[in-house]
Amino acid sequence: MTDTASNGGGDAPTDLERKIIKQIEYYFGDLNLGKDKFMQQHIKEDDGWISLETLITFNRLKALSTDFEVICSALAKSSSGLMEISEDHKKVRRSPSKPLPSQTKERKEDMKARSIYAKGFPDTGVDLDQLMEYFEKYGEVDNVFMRKNQERKFKGSVFVMFKSLESAAKFIGEEGTKYGDQELVKCYKDDYFKRKLEEKRVKRQDQLKEKEEQKQKQLEEEKKKLEERITKGAILHLTELADDVVREDLKNFFNDHGKVAWVDFEKGDKEAFVRFGTGEASAAWKSAMEAGSGTVTVNGAQLKGEVLEGDAELEHWRTIFKAQADMRDRKRKGGNKNFGKKGGGKKFQSKKKWGNDNNSDDEGPPTKQLKTE
Repeated sequence: MTDTASNGGGDAPTDLERKIIKQIEYYFGDLNLGKDKFMQQHIKEDDGWISLETLITFNRLKALSTDFEVICSALAKSSSGLMEISEDHKKVRRSPSKPLPSQTKERKEDMKARSIYAKGFPDTGVDLDQLMEYFEKYGEVDNVFMRKNQERKFKGSVFVMFKSLESAAKFIGEEGTKYGDQELVKCYKDDYFKRKLEEKRVKRQDQLKEKEEQKQKQLEEEKKKLEERITKGAILHLTELADDVVREDLKNFFNDHGKVAWVDFEKGDKEAFVRFGTGEASAAWKSAMEAGSGTVTVNGAQLKGEVLEGDAELEHWRTIFKAQADMRDRKRKGGNKNFGKKGGGKKFQSKKKWGNDNNSDDEGPPTKQLKTE
């Protein structure tokens, strides 16, 4: 035998009884019961019943009353018909005639449309009961959520779900809404999250833009430093070389037209880079062309050549400096001490040799040193 908690025209509840009714009906209401894992677990164990012994451990109800008779007397005066009281007045449950609504897309949209965001409340000196009372001026309220920071302190803003669309619209539509002397910032909850997402998107874009600008600045600084190190106009790029040409052939040929500092070439390649000691690559190529009556021929092959400029020139110098740094690093580590041992294997060779084709003793391509002041 159970009693349905329904006033049915009896005595009006006192202020304390109204608070007890509101609190327990919140625990068993659509919003809380649909997501409260603890409540869901307990209602499965006893045909929907939860003992008052359990409920009075909940802080907000415990603050109102722990007396079973006071609680049951209050619920008996409820006009909602949501709750049932056990015959022994020791348990309560949500009435089976009022099952939880299904979480359909339509219901979620309805809940979203009834939810608002408001900001401007004092950080201290305000509690949930005061906020509930404030928002109930606009209509019945399902829930007030006080937003808190990482230290669990109230941050002065709330999410509120009204029971009706009309109540939410009434609050949002009111001009100059204040709490005390402070005017509130307010909007629908969905609009708040949309705005936050847009702010995050803009922030990410700004961060990416700043990161890209820093990257470009770094590249420009690196480029400036590189330009200070290089000898401009010193690299002659050759293509269409003969199959049998070797490094010494190119070095000897171009030494007749300028001072060759290094030849970057591996036998069998169809291209080579001849670096002159000063920025005389253009003059050397012109001299070779004039000597050959308009052509430059080495080992029977008519070469094509161009002096590297701009980014192509910088990139080649970057390759030179990296090769030199790698060489210094290997020398500092004592060379390949593991050669011939397990794991030592084959000696490292880069695609481009920085020496003769066969048995050069050179340690690396000589180049202009970094300026110091």
